[in-house]
Amino acid sequence: MKSKSIAAIVAVLILLALSWYLFIKDYNYKITFKTSLPPGAVYASLSNWDHLQIINSDSIIIGEVKPFEEISYTLLEKDSSFKFVYNINRTEGNETKIVTYVTDMKNGFSQNIAVPFKKNDFVNRSVSETKLFLTYLKSLEETYAVEVVEDSTFVIPSKNIAYININSRIDAKANMMATYIVYLMGYIREFDIPLDGDPFLKVNKIDLQTKMIEYEFCFPIKKMDSMPERRNIYFKETPATNAIKANFRGNYRNTEFAWYELMDYAKRNNIDVLEQPLEIYLNDPQSGTNSIDWKADVYLPIK
Repeated sequence: MKSKSIAAIVAVLILLALSWYLFIKDYNYKITFKTSLPPGAVYASLSNWDHLQIINSDSIIIGEVKPFEEISYTLLEKDSSFKFVYNINRTEGNETKIVTYVTDMKNGFSQNIAVPFKKNDFVNRSVSETKLFLTYLKSLEETYAVEVVEDSTFVIPSKNIAYININSRIDAKANMMATYIVYLMGYIREFDIPLDGDPFLKVNKIDLQTKMIEYEFCFPIKKMDSMPERRNIYFKETPATNAIKANFRGNYRNTEFAWYELMDYAKRNNIDVLEQPLEIYLNDPQSGTNSIDWKADVYLPIK
């Protein structure tokens, strides 16, 4: 009797597992890989992936987005419809685990039956799509370097600044600065205003859901009794601020990856910070030097 009871329990468990696999599980195939990059950097890489920049095309539909946690999209090709969900998690070993869940939206049940037994076109497409992102991620890593200065707190000194307010997507900030630097520097040169340091960008608000930011593009200047007025150019004195710091090297359009390294470092070390990065640019992009050699000091203010 006892052996029959055990057999019955095992049969029920197998039936439940089979029912879950065939009818309840909301994906058909999954692929897992890890990276040393923090979740924010992986999320940003997926968001900026040029493979996904065809949103207006009939071939791709961007789905649910959870900043630093998940991005999903559906590929539409001829008679097929494949949904990809990238789930992003930080592990205890300070690695980031990415799990790609893939679903055949039109043939889900038959794929559940076929996938365990053969490497069909669906599996091959799932693997090739994920490898495509991995290739992009590795190529992107080669264009910049970030070093968080650990176990240290820095003071961002007070400065008198001339600045312009800008709203844009995060990935457009470098182009926006290149546009406005002509206007701002033209004003400074016209009135022979002495500079007092390197130009910098101060983020006031980040919307990670839409990838939009509000920021100030600033030039430190010597304090003067009065300043000539100019449309859209403002002046103020910034307060001194305690912050954590990262050294960035690479094209300035990629400095956001230093933000995510700092946010990750702050979270792991229980440092209460404001998500308002400040970037000080130490090189002139117009000087003709290779962008991989450009340097910036990136700070995250401490509350």
